[in-house]
Amino acid sequence: MKNILVVDDNKTNLMSAKAVLSEKYKITAVTQAAQGLRYLQNNICDLILLDVEMPEMDGFEMIQKIKEMQLEKEPPVVFLTGNTDAVTVTRCIESGGVDVIAKPFVKALILARLEHILEWMDLKNREWQI
Repeated sequence: MKNILVVDDNKTNLMSAKAVLSEKYKITAVTQAAQGLRYLQNNICDLILLDVEMPEMDGFEMIQKIKEMQLEKEPPVVFLTGNTDAVTVTRCIESGGVDVIAKPFVKALILARLEHILEWMDLKNREWQI
């Protein structure tokens, strides 16, 4: 079962993500970017769902710190945001995110996008092993 780390300061959003995703994925949910970084130091995850706007450390700062960690297997980051204007979405992609999902998210859409990204990552990893 794929492991997804969800980082969002809003507990309602975390509960919603867990309810939607836990049928298909192992979910680790944290409310602060610093908690997410600590988790990544000792655990491998297959994908990160990352809120853009959080206190103390926002999603852009967290993705930069993830890159600085030089993890053996850096998971793809999908940003979650209520602000889907062109500037924010562009910044999400330019900072290293593989996708942006608007909040509140639609169950069928988030499941389809995550499945597609995880399948793509599996194919990409297999190509490098040949």
